[in-house]
Amino acid sequence: PHVWHVHEILNGHPSLQSILPLPLLYESVNFLTDRAVTVSQAVSDELAGFVDPAKVRLIYNGVACPPPTAPEKLRAELGASPEQHIAVCVTSLQKYKGLDNLMAAAAKACARDEGLLFAIAGAGPLDATSALQQQIKELQLQDKVFLLGFRNDVADLLAGADLFVLPSTKEAFPLVVLEAMSHGRPVVATDCGGTREMILEGETGFVVPVED
Repeated sequence: PHVWHVHEILNGHPSLQSILPLPLLYESVNFLTDRAVTVSQAVSDELAGFVDPAKVRLIYNGVACPPPTAPEKLRAELGASPEQHIAVCVTSLQKYKGLDNLMAAAAKACARDEGLLFAIAGAGPLDATSALQQQIKELQLQDKVFLLGFRNDVADLLAGADLFVLPSTKEAFPLVVLEAMSHGRPVVATDCGGTREMILEGETGFVVPVED
């Protein structure tokens, strides 16, 4: 049997482009495959009208949960006091990840709570990184927002955070939300793709409108 594993929402995606028009692509999937496995209901909805519903199976992704080795490292790295709260975002530094909107929100949040810090882990294109650095400077957040670059100690970062934020404008099923939850961290994330399917509103976190 032929199984197609669909783990992205291509419609409107800013960086992933199909070589075929999407209707034709999905109709080809329907013709060629025995099963189409999706990672979220949002991805299943993307296939609706093109792929026979009887062929579609939703199987959520899981994540490994490595224990942190140095959960205190992040607070020491930022020079944060025990009274300060740290919001962590682990993502790629690309426009559609919504970091410009996060910075606008961070400026408002830090004005209300002077003890709040933001740590962003991830790498991206030079132009996107430079634009983010410039926005941080313009908003005078240099002592509130820290760009950590690419990290391979994500478990330590999440364990050292007080909450996790994900401001994306486009997602299918962001595994980093599950990773944050595996460390018991509340999540504030935008309502795109399958993110809503992971968060229990008001219990494990909050879902907010995209670009709000």
